[in-house]
Amino acid sequence: MCVSFVVVVALSGVVAQLDCKPQLLKACHPAIIDGNAPSTLCCSILTAEKECLCGYLEDRAYRQYVRGPNLRKTITSCGIHVGVCAIGV
Repeated sequence: MCVSFVVVVALSGVVAQLDCKPQLLKACHPAIIDGNAPSTLCCSILTAEKECLCGYLEDRAYRQYVRGPNLRKTITSCGIHVGVCAIGV
């Protein structure tokens, strides 16, 4: 019983820390989809959501917010370095 409690508390902490908001990524649509230079707002959002990007790419519900032909270029233009998940994009 004690082990279950510790696991639940640990998982809840991770979710609370990430606080992902994929709807904010709509500001990056012109850059990710159309190839325009990312705005300052877009770069700020991508920086704030950096830890969430891999999860967005893997989740069908959120993939639409980040999947686009210019994702890698947008991330690089904003000076953001992400993990291995973005390599195949």
